Amino acid sequence: MPANTKKKNNTKAEAQSSEKNSNSLSELRELLKENIALTKELEERVLKINRWVTWQRVYFWVKIVVIVIPVAFGIIYLPPLFAEYFQQFKHFLSGYGF
Repeated sequence: MPANTKKKNNTKAEAQSSEKNSNSLSELRELLKENIALTKELEERVLKINRWVTWQRVYFWVKIVVIVIPVAFGIIYLPPLFAEYFQQFKHFLSGYGF
């Protein structure tokens, strides 16, 4: 083979390898763009989930307060009222021999 033929083959190989490099670079750029878009979407979803979890915590404490406060008032204020009524019933029942 003459030297000219080898040079032509080398230049073709170099052109093909540079074309492959540019194709792989463009593929990498596309993959990076896709990755960035997916990451942004994922971040939005995570923020929504965090907000939902925060509101669930708030609702939990609101429910606890709504349940505990009436029970606490009941424990504090109802026994004296019941004591009065039981005294009346005791007086009523004692008249019948109970």
